[in-house]
Amino acid sequence: MKKAILLFVSLIFCLISTNIFAEENRKDDTFQINWLATNLGAGFSAGIFLNENIFFGGESFSIALEDEDEDNNEKIELDFKTSIISAKYFPFDDSAFFLQGGAVYRDWKVIGHFYDSNNDGTVGANEYVKITVTFPDAASMYGLGALWIWDSGFSLGLGAGAISGGAPDVEIEADNGASQDDIDREEARIKDDLEQYKTVGFGYISLGYTF
Repeated sequence: MKKAILLFVSLIFCLISTNIFAEENRKDDTFQINWLATNLGAGFSAGIFLNENIFFGGESFSIALEDEDEDNNEKIELDFKTSIISAKYFPFDDSAFFLQGGAVYRDWKVIGHFYDSNNDGTVGANEYVKITVTFPDAASMYGLGALWIWDSGFSLGLGAGAISGGAPDVEIEADNGASQDDIDREEARIKDDLEQYKTVGFGYISLGYTF
């Protein structure tokens, strides 16, 4: 199903980009800066066209969220910082369509604080559990998209892809009387559940200027 969706999106980009890209002004040795909005945070990117078909650059974006339940028994903290160095390849001279690949450095961490581990409605001594999920720093990315550049220098980009770098690690700190064997088993169980996040999808929109 995921492959079918990817092929469909690729076809749409190919069909629409030729006509829309009629205003393009892609040139050799042209610098570009962008503001990015992604499902993994917001940030900036910059790079240079090495020629009319290859763009090389870097991007950095981040997001930090915190959520706490009404009873203050659970608090989840998410902190994702992502940096990417990549190349975009434009296979067609008269099209906005591109393929992208690159290397990723990420500092992704999710921390869960759980109080009242006995679920008795009160928080006493030895009833605190902290679960830390940390993703591997190094990863790779691949994707596709479209970039439109107008004669004014302003640009619009749309893209989607995936970041792949292995399953996250899990660490549990328990002050609830649990044995180390119980903690190790729970860490293994959670890590097994998180195997599905070896690869994480992302999408973005960019607004930029070329000069």
